This record gives sequence, structure tokens and C-alpha cells, in this order.
Amino acid sequence: MSNRKAPAKFPLLVLRGRIYCAKLRVPEDVKATLGKSVFVQSTGETDPIRAMVKAQPFIDRWKQQIEDARSGKALRLQDRILKDRRRVATLMREAHAKGPGSKEWTIIMDLLEDEGFDTEEPTGHDPKQVAIIEQVLGERTPFDTLIDAWEGQLGMTDRNRSMYVSDVREFAKANPLETVEGLTGAVVQAWISSLDIAPKTINRKLSSLRNYWGWLQAHEVAQATNKPFHGRLMPKGKKDGVKRQAFQTADIPKLIAKAQEDRDGALADLITLAAHTGARIEELCNLKVGHVDNGILSIPGTKSDAALRKVPAHTAIGDLLVRLVTSSKDGYLIPVATQNQYDERSAPIGKRFGRMKAEMGFGPEHVFHSIRKTVATLLEDAQCPEGIAADIIGHDKPTMTYGLYSGGSSIATRREWIEKAVVYVSNHR
Repeated sequence: MSNRKAPAKFPLLVLRGRIYCAKLRVPEDVKATLGKSVFVQSTGETDPIRAMVKAQPFIDRWKQQIEDARSGKALRLQDRILKDRRRVATLMREAHAKGPGSKEWTIIMDLLEDEGFDTEEPTGHDPKQVAIIEQVLGERTPFDTLIDAWEGQLGMTDRNRSMYVSDVREFAKANPLETVEGLTGAVVQAWISSLDIAPKTINRKLSSLRNYWGWLQAHEVAQATNKPFHGRLMPKGKKDGVKRQAFQTADIPKLIAKAQEDRDGALADLITLAAHTGARIEELCNLKVGHVDNGILSIPGTKSDAALRKVPAHTAIGDLLVRLVTSSKDGYLIPVATQNQYDERSAPIGKRFGRMKAEMGFGPEHVFHSIRKTVATLLEDAQCPEGIAADIIGHDKPTMTYGLYSGGSSIATRREWIEKAVVYVSNHR
């Protein structure tokens, strides 16, 4: 999750959405020992002064942990787990040796009661009780023990990282007694069967879980030969979500006119740019004045290497680009008042588009991305070669020759096809 800076007089606070969080960076010399690069804790407050009051205990504790790490008192995450297990294991052995009535026995019974067991007549044969005992004895590793450590090394966008971690925690919550050593494909398959979601979503969750499991294997926590999240069957009868459809060419001028009628000039400009470039909404919202040069847009791709591209400006948006460049107050072409927790500038204006198109009668199959589909459809209908269309839209090339070896079509060629293919009712003279 991305952070935004809090007011300068509160250097230890950051904003996540509207909530202030305490944040303290871990010095380089103790990152390995503490197993993280930053401490972050929500204060639950929207006011920075109240947040700072709540943040101070967190910060004091973190600073003490840093000092302990430097003095050798702190242990690595895995070492702390092992230390706690050894302590509990010793306690349990002493409890069994001394029997009921001993201090150790009482502590162990309290532990089991905290886990929801009836300790009047502990049999030791309850599967849940056995699982807990195996974990506290260190014979088994709880599935969710190392999620925080895995999250800290994920090299991806904040949104994707948040989604991956959420998927893994969801599985852990649904299977609270599962351990790394005992997890089987049958358990995972049973979990899949319990989900009432589309196969595409299940596959995404499995991808997150495979990432976590692969990290456990790389650190020799999970056996390399055990692959419980691979080769799973998808449930039948469940369909994927609504398939997105392109807008009709006649719909585009209507969308622009509706935005203008609603006095939402920024949205009208955004739709116009999308309809003549095929660019994604976040790409357009990140366009800066410097990305416009001599009638060419340098699109700051958000998806892949192919997304980083140059698109000739359609003659229909020439005047619009001049206006956006000259009127920009923050360096961006599309003005955005706020952004979401992931620092995505497109989020607020994208919601406005969603409300507007719904008012016009468009359903869930039509989203802002549908405009991109409209442009792709226009290029295809005009019989634009697929490699050139890919250069304009920002897709990977479909063949080895074009995808691996081609340097891309020329700007002149792209301009020719954009002018020829991308034509709407409002463009006719």
C-alpha cells in the first residue's frame, strides 16, 4: 500500500487513504536482524495531532527494538519463533513429568483453554488439540507464520502486493490448523470446492499461494517435492464474471457530451484522449506536459515493456493537447484532486465515469477500458496489420519475428493508421 506524506511537522506519520499511520524506517545495519525494512502501524486517526499521540508508543517500541538489534538482544524472525517454541516445549515436557496440579500443567491447560479446548479430560487424541500441541512443540510450522517476512520481499506494485497477501491470509484463515509440513493437495482442493467464485479468481488466488509456497521452499521451510497448490481442478458450473465489451463508435461522442453536460471537463477530456489513443486510464492520468512533444505522445506504460510507447496525436485531439499543456497547473494533462491509497491518479475520475455511464444505461460489461477495446476494434475493422495495432495500443507482439526482433513500426506508419481507422461521428466534416 502506498503512503503519502503527512504534514512536514509530523515526519513520523504517513497517510494511507485518510488514516494516519506511524512509520519508522529500519536502519540498514539492522534490517537483516529484524527481518524488515520499515515499521508501519495504523493509528486509526484522521487528525494528525491525535494520530501522533497514538503513534508515539509504537515509535518508542520500534526504537527499542532497533537498539536491541544493535546490541545483539534481538533475534531474527525465525530464531524468535524457535526460541518461543523451545520455551513452550520445555514447559509441556515439565508439565507431563510433574502431572496435574503443577504450575507447568496449569499453564499448559490455560493455553489449551485459550484455543477453545475442553480441558476437563484432555485425551490428546482430538485432531485440533494434537495440531496445536505439534505446533507449540515445534514439530509443525503454522502455515501463516512467515507471511509478514514473505510480504517484505515481494517486488511488485502496492496494489498487487496487497492482493497477494490478502489471498494468502484468506487461505490461512479458512484453514487455521494447517501447517507447512502437513499441507496436502487434498486440503487445497477441498478449499477450492468451498469457494463460490469464478475459476479466474480462484486461479489468481492460487497464483498468490504458489508465490508464498515457493518462497517457503526457497528458504527450506517447505519440502521442495510438496506442491499442494499445483495441478488443482477448477469447480464446474461456475462462470467467470461479466465479459467486457467495446463501446459502439456512436457511443463515444455521447459519453463526451454527457461529461460536458455534467460540467466534468476533465472527464470529457479523458474520454476524448482515450478514444483517440487507445491508452489505459491510468496511463492517461499519468501523462505529463513533457510527454507531449511535436505531435507525439510518449505513453508512460503501466503494464509491460510493450506499454511504453509513442503514439502520434490524432488530428482530432491536436487543439485539446495544446489546451491541456498550456493550462496544466501541476505538470499533468488531466487534473486530479485526489488519488486512492495506492497513489493511482485514475481512481477518483474512474469512479465518476462509472457513475456517469450507469446513468446513461450502460451495464457492468462496459467500463472505461471498453474505450480501449473500441479503438482496437476500429483498427481491426480498418484491416490495420496486427503488429502496427500492437504498437499503437501497447500490446506484446503476437509473433516471434515481430515480438522479439522488430524495432517497431515507424511513427509515420502509426499516424497513417490512426487517422484512417479512428473516426467517430463527431469527426466527420
